[in-house]
Order: sequence, then structure tokens, then C-alpha cells
Amino acid sequence: MDVLEVNRLGRLVQLALERLRSANDFGDRLERWLLVARRRLAVDQSEDNRRRLNDLELLQVQHNGHLRNLLLDVATAQVRLQQYLVMNVVQQLNHEMEVPTEDEGYETSNSHQ
Repeated sequence: MDVLEVNRLGRLVQLALERLRSANDFGDRLERWLLVARRRLAVDQSEDNRRRLNDLELLQVQHNGHLRNLLLDVATAQVRLQQYLVMNVVQQLNHEMEVPTEDEGYETSNSHQ
């Protein structure tokens, strides 16, 4: 098993998770901004307050799309790592299950004749 490849794939998973955490933190701040904007609009129906709320709602829609993409990145990185690990286990099992040839010390029934 190539340790460098496992480390690389593991790092991809870790980076994707870090990006997701960071985006999630931004989403939390965005929720607070939306709450404030809605309160301001409830008190003052000005055009500026409407525009701010609309801008924040649009940003939230875009952010939700970004979160979906990040979740897909995390899942993809995890699957790639799992596939690599499974492939290596299968290769190792295949190698261990190989029947040795006559050259490797396995005598066939014809070799005694």
C-alpha cells in the first residue's frame, strides 16, 4: 500500500472537512445577520432595509448551494480514500491466496514422475 497516496487522500478528506466547517461558521453568522435585518425591516419598512434583507436572502441561497457542493466534495474525498484502501486490501488478499508455482516450491503430481 502506498502510504503517500493514503496520506494524500486523507489530507483531501481533512481539507474538505475544514472547508465545510468554515462555510458552516459563515452560515451561522449569516443567520444572525438575517435575523437582525428582519428585525430592522419590522421596525422600519425603508427601501434600504428591504434591499439589505433581499441581499442577505440571496446570499443565503448562494451559500446553501456552496454548502451542498462542499458536502459533495467531502463525500467524494471519503469515497476515493475508501476505494483506495479497499483496492489495496483486495490486492493483498489476492496475493496471499495465490497458489505457489512449482518454481516457488510447490510440487505438482507430475513433478514426482
